[in-house]
Amino acid sequence: MAGVTRLADKYLLETLRKHLIDLVVSDWPKTLQEWDYREKEVLACFDNGISNGQPRVCDMFPEPVTAINFAREFGCTEILPAAFYQLSTMRVERHAWEDDVHGDTLSRARWSLLDKDDLLRYIRGCQTLWSFHADTEYFLCPQCKPEMWRHPLDPEGDDLHQRLPCYAYVDKLFQRVWSGSGPDGVPKNILRLYAEMQDDTDVPRPLYGLPRTLCTSCWCTFGDKIAELRQEIWAKLPETFDL
Repeated sequence: MAGVTRLADKYLLETLRKHLIDLVVSDWPKTLQEWDYREKEVLACFDNGISNGQPRVCDMFPEPVTAINFAREFGCTEILPAAFYQLSTMRVERHAWEDDVHGDTLSRARWSLLDKDDLLRYIRGCQTLWSFHADTEYFLCPQCKPEMWRHPLDPEGDDLHQRLPCYAYVDKLFQRVWSGSGPDGVPKNILRLYAEMQDDTDVPRPLYGLPRTLCTSCWCTFGDKIAELRQEIWAKLPETFDL
């Protein structure tokens, strides 16, 4: 797409140039709602699998590094937050994009085309995103927060799980959903992780060995806090990646 757009620039074909840029821009979400819709499309492709003759999953959705370079060159910077966020869910691979024969994931990018400044933005952005990993207490109603029940003379390590079932529920939920996540070079889709946590609390029964469902106040608080936090993460993407 960049090559054709350059030709349109060269020969002053403004209508064609605008049309090509609009096509690229339309491929990338500009709101959290649009991102969530795209996530559902991606997950649907994974669920359906890939059969012979079908395009690779990585070819069905735009590749972030190419999009970042296109945005820099042609000024459509509104796609940068989503492109950098998608990149933040990927590990830097030494293998070339073309080596991904199966292409059944979106875990590969054209890293060799990313310049050093944008690579630094990726690294720092990944570190900043992890700061949105909120503590368990953040998602509880005031009556179920540990500080409301912890006595000053309680021994260190006192088991709050027995006295605070809502605290236990959210804490266990964090442990299960975020298992293996962390700033250890293994990128995670933080928006998807929080959405998965909310999906689990929407099911009115204990799951995966969790102690029980939340009380009514915590259930409402949890949903509100998840929504607020996901919206905050999305709104701060330009700041997160220094765009």
